[in-house]
Amino acid sequence: MLEREFSAADEERYNRPARYAVSSHTWGVPAVYHHGEHTHQLHVRAGGGPDYADVACNVSTVGSPCLPSLICMKIGSMGYDGSSMMRRYVPPRLLALSALFTVAGFFAVRFPDVPGTAAGSLVSTVLIALPAFFAFFKRFGTRRAMVALGLLSLFGFAVELTGVATGFPYGEFSYSDELGPKIAGLVPYGLPVSWAPLVLGAVAATEPRRRRRSRRSLTGWVLAAALLLVALDGVLDPGAARLGFWVWPHGGVYFGVPLSNYAGWLLSSVLAASLLLALLPWSDTRPVPGMLDSAIISLAFWISVAVFTRLWLPALLGVGLFAFLLWRRHSLKEDSVIEASLEPLESRVAGVGGR
Repeated sequence: MLEREFSAADEERYNRPARYAVSSHTWGVPAVYHHGEHTHQLHVRAGGGPDYADVACNVSTVGSPCLPSLICMKIGSMGYDGSSMMRRYVPPRLLALSALFTVAGFFAVRFPDVPGTAAGSLVSTVLIALPAFFAFFKRFGTRRAMVALGLLSLFGFAVELTGVATGFPYGEFSYSDELGPKIAGLVPYGLPVSWAPLVLGAVAATEPRRRRRSRRSLTGWVLAAALLLVALDGVLDPGAARLGFWVWPHGGVYFGVPLSNYAGWLLSSVLAASLLLALLPWSDTRPVPGMLDSAIISLAFWISVAVFTRLWLPALLGVGLFAFLLWRRHSLKEDSVIEASLEPLESRVAGVGGR
């Protein structure tokens, strides 16, 4: 049995992902590629050419009986431009938006009293949120996405109203008028537009690769998403307090923010992530990397705010998270394209197994 990865030259020549393609140079030699929890054994027969190879598939799936069959397919029909995607971690549009909101962070710090600040803040919040919302609707469809976002927003309002009114779970704080009109004078109406995309991004960024998920793996997913959200707030909250978006009357040890805030974020994030996992068919849909984009753009803004208010630790944390999210976005993009490319093969294998 031969298991190997292709060289860069192989990848360029065959125009498909290196570790998932079978080279026509391996005539008569069994080869393996891994896709999630499935292990596929491919045996290349004579035939094909430099761009296409006729493949006889002996497919075995981990955890189920072997499904031997002889299926001829063209690897070239996978049609995946691996080389260009591998070299491009971030779409230019995402880079441009990140740069734009980096500049916006500078102006928010240096010119806080410009007329129309509240309206500008609302418009910016909506623009930041749109990429994640579009990707969310693309993955789950309009009806499911609307229901999930509606329930997530209601949950967010409930937690924030409770927090401002009682001090639980974040500690005593209040929102300023900089964020626009507020429900009962307590929580800005636009809260879900700024908070929900962060939740979507954190859940998407921590999604496991295995499609069949045990209770234990789901618990790990929820905790990972919650911890990522807490880390994001480690960048966001000190800067927001400096800009006067909300007020901690008693201050706190972390750049004016109390540690109770992060305990509250951990609790609310666990509940929010659990809600999203319970409401939606994550295992039955392919990842959409754009769900991370709003969190990436938001980080660009808050890193800028941290730098220009000299919050160096939050700024460094933000840079690390920014790099992590870009890497995860690239990984999800690769996984999504590979799954789309392999669907014809897997559907044919399923058909053979049912005979």
